[in-house]
Amino acid sequence: MSEKKMEPTIVCRCMDVSLEEMIGAFQVMVKYLGIADADTFKRISSAMTGYCQGRGCMQHLQRILFSEAKKAGIDVSKLRLVPKKRPPLQPTPIGVYARLDTAGEEK
Repeated sequence: MSEKKMEPTIVCRCMDVSLEEMIGAFQVMVKYLGIADADTFKRISSAMTGYCQGRGCMQHLQRILFSEAKKAGIDVSKLRLVPKKRPPLQPTPIGVYARLDTAGEEK
């Protein structure tokens, strides 16, 4: 009888990041960088960088950060659980996405 291999628990569906990968990214972040915040975690794990920009996984990511920080003995009150929001440098006219010039004609 063979053992059934468990499928990974996908937390960030857009970027296909599993729970195990997120925990590993947190451990690397704390061990080698000595910091624990959502922005760094986002860069290391690539979670919250996909199509939905974290709308589908941010709550899960926050719970994982909180839980892993407590396990590592990190003061959770100082832990930044929400990444910074960065708006575009300048607004993009909607016509650019529709391939229209400024006069409203298709290019």
